[in-house]
Amino acid sequence: MMTRRDIIRTLGALGIGSVGTVLGGCQHLDAASPKPRFQVAGNKFMLDGSPFQMRAGEMHYPRIPRALWRDRMRKLKSLGLNTLSTYVFWNAHEKTPGQFDFSGNLDISAFLRHAREVGLWVNLRPGPYSNSGSRRALVKALGTRDNAPDDFPGRPHHSHASRE
Repeated sequence: MMTRRDIIRTLGALGIGSVGTVLGGCQHLDAASPKPRFQVAGNKFMLDGSPFQMRAGEMHYPRIPRALWRDRMRKLKSLGLNTLSTYVFWNAHEKTPGQFDFSGNLDISAFLRHAREVGLWVNLRPGPYSNSGSRRALVKALGTRDNAPDDFPGRPHHSHASRE
């Protein structure tokens, strides 16, 4: 049975993913080209030995219809951004433990290829947890609303509790 760790290891071996790593997105890159080298030097990001300023925007592949990915990426780039940032949504890819779905709107490989073709770098964040902005996801992760921080909107005493 393949695990999430196996998938992350495979992505890393293919050079298309690791936590906090800026990934391929240049038009001139192909399989025969050397991979760009990204590193942190002091307080600077460096790409192929030159200072690199990451200007990123979030774009979540499961939340945008696949047919619109390239259009949205071009729009992101037209804003002057050079990097697309996204989670790997394990809650979508592995709805049943050990059974993975990377088809259709969940085809992260196609999403990364589109980004490369458009000329964007990718900051791929493989998890294990995404949806941190979701109130219900946090409640689910904590196990109960009573374990939530005092200012958390899902707590029973809060005025938003009736929305649950």
